[in-house]
Amino acid sequence: MDLLRLRDVRLARAVFRGSAPPTLPGLGNLDIGPIDWWLDWMMEEWAGDGDEWFPLQLGGLFGNHLSTGVQEEFVSEFNKPSSKFRDVLLHFVVPALPDLSTDAFSEDAISFLLADLDRESDAPGFGWPVLGSTATEEFVAERLLPLLVGAKEPRLGRLQGVLRQAGSRHNRRYFVELPA
Repeated sequence: MDLLRLRDVRLARAVFRGSAPPTLPGLGNLDIGPIDWWLDWMMEEWAGDGDEWFPLQLGGLFGNHLSTGVQEEFVSEFNKPSSKFRDVLLHFVVPALPDLSTDAFSEDAISFLLADLDRESDAPGFGWPVLGSTATEEFVAERLLPLLVGAKEPRLGRLQGVLRQAGSRHNRRYFVELPA
């Protein structure tokens, strides 16, 4: 952690040995101190040159080597409507947190994730893969399946992707694709 706190990306990449998440056996739970210091660094690196690899590595480190309490701090920050870190958390940290479900998200965070289904860009969104990997069966039934009615692209395709991913986790098929 002392090496990472030097805030030198080249040194950090050497420590991580090029993998995401970093494979650092026997590391255990790390004491990282305040999470906003790390989130600021991730935001700077991502915004500076569009580098996604390093923030992915840090997010993987956080998902594998932090106590549950510290991981919950990241989720609490994500749940804050005014958090300046929401995008970086959604893209790099939240997907790496183990055993996370939609039950952990605030209503505002859920709205943020659902809004991503409507983005017009062709680039993959951050929110819909997170919805697919965290949706509970109850969330699928109460919040996602009703969205299928009348859904048009891009929402329809993204929603189907979320339902496929959630269905795979739940050993269910939530919709049937009809031939064109």
